[in-house]
Amino acid sequence: MITKVSVIIPTLNRGHTLGKTLASVQRQTHQNWECLIIDDGSTDDTENTIQRFLNDERFKFIKRKNSQIRGAASCRNIGLELATGDFIQFLDSDDILEKHKFQRQLAISSSNSTILTSKWGKIVFKNGGEQISLYENLPTYRNFNNPQELFKTYAHRFCYLPIHSFLIPKKLIGSSRWNEQLTVNDDGDFMSRIVLKSDKILFCEDTFVLYRRGAGNRLSKSLETPKAYEKFILSWKIMENNLGKNHLLVRIAKRDLYKQISSKYPELLQNEKAFFADAMPKWEYKLRAHLSKVIDKFQVKLISIRENDIV
Repeated sequence: MITKVSVIIPTLNRGHTLGKTLASVQRQTHQNWECLIIDDGSTDDTENTIQRFLNDERFKFIKRKNSQIRGAASCRNIGLELATGDFIQFLDSDDILEKHKFQRQLAISSSNSTILTSKWGKIVFKNGGEQISLYENLPTYRNFNNPQELFKTYAHRFCYLPIHSFLIPKKLIGSSRWNEQLTVNDDGDFMSRIVLKSDKILFCEDTFVLYRRGAGNRLSKSLETPKAYEKFILSWKIMENNLGKNHLLVRIAKRDLYKQISSKYPELLQNEKAFFADAMPKWEYKLRAHLSKVIDKFQVKLISIRENDIV
């Protein structure tokens, strides 16, 4: 039996970018996939944009019911309930997959407890056009036999992997679902739980994904209000429970949050004294961040690529 991949795409008013995202799925060289597009209540031309893709029966368009919670997390949970594939590919409605992603990641898959990762890059709108760049030599570009090591790498090198770089066995996800009460960092919470359930992480160096910056209207809301920061704090309380008390990544996040909140909403600090009590000291945070930047300067490269390299 040929392994099947379920692609889950939440979307809201992304008709202007969704077409390229769906095209990157359609041109995958591994052809046994389904793509579940879950609409969160779009009022733009999203439906018109996807009509040409719906001629391919592998694409399915689902509208979130009014009785269901709004947001990206809810839409992804709807997708998980409907998914029939062996692997799950989460994908935002403005991001891109290199055409060999499924084929090359599946080729190195070893078990239903192994998570697969890839390289990644970014798409930036600049000087009237799109500039595409790919990161090379990132510290996350390796295998991890102990999943906790991935989070240590995130912390030591101030880095991360975007969620669409992962390809995840559906059996590993099991009954786990996205926290629909979180509007920020819901991906951090979900992936911390899933990664910790895995036995290892295998990196595929022969494929990549692209993250689009500055596209606007992302379903996961940005930090613009006190309520959003409260949700962000809540997400890190949950992640602290997932990763363990005094985890280095959590202590760094607390320091970063403290810096942001102190200048915008200092009253929140009074309400969350206990949470911020063990935040990384300012001097240590600055030192670690500086050392990481120095290492990146000599190791990490950002190379320009052409659209032809994707398709």
